[in-house]
Amino acid sequence: RQRKTGGEDDAEEDEDALLEQYAPNAHFLKELADQIENLGEDETKEGVNSLLPGDLVQVTAGDMRNLIARIVSVNDATRVARIVPYNNALTTEMSMEVDLLVKYIFPGAHVKVVAGRYMGQTGRVVSVKSA
Repeated sequence: RQRKTGGEDDAEEDEDALLEQYAPNAHFLKELADQIENLGEDETKEGVNSLLPGDLVQVTAGDMRNLIARIVSVNDATRVARIVPYNNALTTEMSMEVDLLVKYIFPGAHVKVVAGRYMGQTGRVVSVKSA
């Protein structure tokens, strides 16, 4: 920049003061933009478990594939869940890796959206499509 004389120096000083004043807001806006970018990414990250005791789950692989069960407990450190088969002749509690389980949602269930565009809304499941 070229140095100006007289009252124009005061204008430049005012401009610099304004930039310093709003610098924290620029940092905040950058963080906000990064968060908006990450909204579409998968919310469940390694180490974060969305399965809770009492949830219905379906086994996705192995000998027990397609078994519907209820979660008794979850160990986040070992990523193992204790499950009991639901509406089945089997009644013994068993251990299963959390990675082999998905939440089982049935038509008529009351659910609450916990992430995404409709976060916080509740409602009843009308239909479920197999993945």
